[in-house]
Formats: sequence, C-alpha cells, structure tokens
Amino acid sequence: MAKPKGMRAFVMIWIGQVFSMIGSQMTHFAMGIWAWEKTGQATRLAMVAFFSFAPLIIFSPVAGVFVDRWNLKWVMAISDIGAGLVTLVFLFPVVFPQPKKKPKDQRPGYLFRDLRFGFQYILK
Repeated sequence: MAKPKGMRAFVMIWIGQVFSMIGSQMTHFAMGIWAWEKTGQATRLAMVAFFSFAPLIIFSPVAGVFVDRWNLKWVMAISDIGAGLVTLVFLFPVVFPQPKKKPKDQRPGYLFRDLRFGFQYILK
C-alpha cells in the first residue's frame, strides 16, 4: 500500500485528530458527569472540569516552542497515546469501585489501586 500524499494525507491526519479530540473531550465531560452523579456537589464537578482544562493552559505556551523543533508525526502519535493512557487510568475508578473499607496495606508501588482510591477520595 502506497503512502498517501498531498491533500489526501492531510485529510486523513485531520480526520484522525478530530476523532482523537472528540474522544478526549467526551472523556472530560463524562468525568464531570460521573463526579456529579457520585457526589451531587458542584464543587467536585468544577474541580474535575478545572483539572481537565488546566494542562492545556499550563503547557500550551511552552509546548509550541518544542513541537516546532521535533518530528510532528512523533509528537502527534505520542500525545494521542498519552491521551489514551490517561483515559484508561480514568476508567479504573469506574470499573473497580472502592470497597467499603480501605485496605490497611497502603504500600507504595500499587499505582492503579492508589489512583483509584485517590479519585474516590476526591469524589466523596
């Protein structure tokens, strides 16, 4: 299969990025709705919305300088993979809800379990 060139390549990349951005924004929206359903508090909803949007505000001014110097294909691929991994991390507290009692064993090294309890604590 030959590599697409010209406008066809641009349209394929553009469509892929549109789907990626839509998926990321749907994740942010769903996390807000989930926080609202779990707590019924507007403060928790606002915290989720703020922390979903804060990285964009913080990293955008600096990221442009670096991205112009790097390979754009790799930057897009790595950022989309990173967004997918973050979405999977957000999936853990939904799929594996917190048990009634916290386990006494809170040793470091259990990243996903600790993240899950952290999300549950924020949403209490």
